[in-house]
Amino acid sequence: MIVWFDNLVLRMKALFAQMPVMFLEKTFFRESLNVTLMHINRADLQNFSLTLSISLNNLMNSIADNIKNVSQRIQKATNFASGAQNSVQLLAVSKTRSADTLKSAIDLGISQFGENYLQEALDKIAALKQYPLTWHFIGPIQSNKTRAIAEHFDWVQSVDRLKIAKRLSEQRPTSQPPLNICIQVNINNEPTKSGIPPV
Repeated sequence: MIVWFDNLVLRMKALFAQMPVMFLEKTFFRESLNVTLMHINRADLQNFSLTLSISLNNLMNSIADNIKNVSQRIQKATNFASGAQNSVQLLAVSKTRSADTLKSAIDLGISQFGENYLQEALDKIAALKQYPLTWHFIGPIQSNKTRAIAEHFDWVQSVDRLKIAKRLSEQRPTSQPPLNICIQVNINNEPTKSGIPPV
């Protein structure tokens, strides 16, 4: 019984860690998760499962609503600027989200995802390899992580040093298309900010 309960708590912690607090029932905030789960007995589990299912459905509905809202705003801005249809693409920043959550976004037409936690991103890339997705690395890059980034990502949004650019270029497999990069420029030469100084 103790082992069963401990495993249940761990599984629920893992599920709730992936969900924004706003979609949880009031009694299941992350901060009070341990306290709340201590009071769940077997008789309450069916009701809890229903609550969890409703919360997950709310999360999926929210993803659909967010994508719709952002897509409409993009379309309005594109029309205002007299831009071509689909000239602006939506990049979904998916760090800390599960592969299952990304599948929901994929089903809604999202195909570009931005990540800045490398190991988490590599796990998702492997889990979703059957989909034609474009992966962007969007965070600061440590030298020891350039090989994995060069091998698995389509875009790097945060090249702030020549050393990183050289490593990415050298470590990109020749069997893959060239790696797309965006260079970060420190336009004001602020010492507290990263980026290449302007020419």
